[in-house]
Amino acid sequence: MAPVDWHRLAFYLKRAVELPPHVTIQRAGGRLMHTIRQRRNQKRDQQDATYATSLHPSSPLLHRHLSAIPSNTMEQWIHVIQHSCQNTFNRQFNLLGSGWQSACYGSPCPGIEGITLQDTKSIITDCEGNWLSNHINASNLAESQRIWRLISSNHLAIDWQRDFKSGYRWNACIWYGNTPHGHVAGADIKIPWELARMQFLTTLALGYTFASDGHAGFDTPERYRDTFRDIVLDFMATNPPRYGVNWFGTMEVAIRAVNWLVAYDLFRASGVSFDAPFEKLFHRSIHEHGLHIVNNLEWHPSHRGNHYLADLAGLLFIAAYLPCGPESDVWLALAVQELNREIMRQFNDDGGNFEGSTSYHRLSGEMALFCMAMMSGLSKEKREALTHYDHRLIQREPLLNQAPLTLHKHPDRRYPLPFSYEMRQRVERAARFTLAMTHNDGTVAQIGDNDSGRFLKLHPDPIEHIDSHAPSTHERWNQNHQHLLSATRALINLPEMDTHSDRFPVDERCIAALSNGISFPACTEPCPPVQSTSSGITVGHFPEFGISIHRTERLTTTVRCGPLHPEGNGGHAHNDQLAITVMVDDQPLFVDAGSCLYTALPNIRKAFRSVQAHNTLVLDDLEPNPWTAGNVGLFQLDDNAKGDTLTVEPEHFVGKHVGYGITYRRALSFEHHRIIGHEQCHLTHPGYVMFLLAPHVRIRKIDKQSVTLQVADRTCHLVSESGHQWRSVDARVSPGYGCCEETTALHLMRPDGDSDVRWSLTLQ
Repeated sequence: MAPVDWHRLAFYLKRAVELPPHVTIQRAGGRLMHTIRQRRNQKRDQQDATYATSLHPSSPLLHRHLSAIPSNTMEQWIHVIQHSCQNTFNRQFNLLGSGWQSACYGSPCPGIEGITLQDTKSIITDCEGNWLSNHINASNLAESQRIWRLISSNHLAIDWQRDFKSGYRWNACIWYGNTPHGHVAGADIKIPWELARMQFLTTLALGYTFASDGHAGFDTPERYRDTFRDIVLDFMATNPPRYGVNWFGTMEVAIRAVNWLVAYDLFRASGVSFDAPFEKLFHRSIHEHGLHIVNNLEWHPSHRGNHYLADLAGLLFIAAYLPCGPESDVWLALAVQELNREIMRQFNDDGGNFEGSTSYHRLSGEMALFCMAMMSGLSKEKREALTHYDHRLIQREPLLNQAPLTLHKHPDRRYPLPFSYEMRQRVERAARFTLAMTHNDGTVAQIGDNDSGRFLKLHPDPIEHIDSHAPSTHERWNQNHQHLLSATRALINLPEMDTHSDRFPVDERCIAALSNGISFPACTEPCPPVQSTSSGITVGHFPEFGISIHRTERLTTTVRCGPLHPEGNGGHAHNDQLAITVMVDDQPLFVDAGSCLYTALPNIRKAFRSVQAHNTLVLDDLEPNPWTAGNVGLFQLDDNAKGDTLTVEPEHFVGKHVGYGITYRRALSFEHHRIIGHEQCHLTHPGYVMFLLAPHVRIRKIDKQSVTLQVADRTCHLVSESGHQWRSVDARVSPGYGCCEETTALHLMRPDGDSDVRWSLTLQ
């Protein structure tokens, strides 16, 4: 029997006490029914094959939504695509800070934070699939072996169950609902998940285009087609539905299905014809993915977020690609109904995402934008399916409306569309938020969690191939969100985004194709930043997300101050109230520490989301917002601090929070080449004001009351104006999930009882 998790039990008891009794009883009953249903389903799956072997589609071909992307529009990416495809041929992947690693069985692992869990058991594959008898549960073995025999004889098999950083392997014979995670130090479930999203498949389709056009350095077109086919079949054979690590998270199932469909569609748009056995299996597997999603939606009456949005996005794409029928029609209706609700719920009225994270804003923004494009381009047949579905096929929450869904009239469209004008406005505002956050180099400030998650990764990262040794290049690329602006420009006519529209042509062309050429005019007024008439300094303020962006001629400063997750869970928010980031001439100076890891090493997770990792007032052992002890607290943060912006003007910012039990007030003044800070907190407790330097910043000189910093070829002076002393300490930053870089943090020391700390940053 598993040991009792007392922290988790205490957490749920606390939640139960906070809720009205009838809600607690209702949720407890729902949880009990879910447990009973799961045990019944597990018993069934142990007896019968989970592959949908009874599915015999009249036509194995799925609908088409994309058009071919000419190679001449992607010439700036040619070398990146070439190298990325070559690495895929060799089954080498650079995922979540792994560096280039083989994903084949038995390949060596680099370890994670010094921990190596290498599986020493030898696994030798054979063309007939005999080796699978030790890796696939009995009810699925025969079908698994049949699929395996369709794979090319020279195929390099992928170990889908393995974290190829630490070496830990999950078990494909374990039913998905029983998959353990966070149970072994160093074992990161996100690595096999990220691999199985297969976001590298779209790059193979782009490589096929270059190869077909005869570009030098590319292999035969057939190799790109066959590699795609073999990798997909490999996954089908070794990951039976509802078994193993890659069916545990519904979000992962949804994102994988979308990436399969988009890559497959791009191949077909370029003239590829796949063999009939593959077509039938691909169609069936897409259907299996849809079944899994609709039966395992990550819905909760209050605490639901980007996972649920991803579930809906996957269901929408699957239903749009499958032929019309009772099942696919009801999936489409459910996805459309819920997307209209969730996009309005998960994006604030100011456009920012309610998770309190700029990286999760990107992920959810991609999903919202691609779904809006798909809904815009639905065929007449699919739109009509939304008016005559059988709602009774959905038996659990969220329930589907009995009445036909409303198709909404838009003033600039000839026919109604399956999303509201309000949803369209919200997606547009989300894009404007990204634009407001974007620096001249295309990056945005890292606020809150960053798991490097993407919905569709249609351009491979140049850092992985071209400039991998340049300092902080990975950081800058990982935080570049321009692809979202390019994609938006293809669907919504926002002239202010023109400068970003040609950088990522694949995103732009895919959005245009999915929407069937529909492009909407802007439906909201832009919210220009407030500008001082005397100084020319500007400020953009997003009160619901809780961030202000001050821009002078040479300095860009973000200040985080505002609510956490509006429902109080704070799953992806950090203890960063009143924290700042600063750019100097588009070079990062003071940065956010990032996230580094999640469940693999909980102590690192906690350290990177702690107030001690952010550029604000730190009072040694105090956290402004507490979290529950144990693993249950890894994605939970109470909003005790109650961040509140008091003044936001181009030249001034004043904010406060009460997370230390007493008011902490931060005032900032902005000049063209200078920032002046004033920290006030009357709590008698030792601490310091934190300044976390970007890894490429160098300390040229430090003494008791001043520091001289070198940022590329710029010089900055950081001065203690109140006589407090500076101290430098070793620190780490995480530019993306699984990545860590050594850097330095500066502490402006605050002795006991000193309530006022003043400092200034001046550019030379």
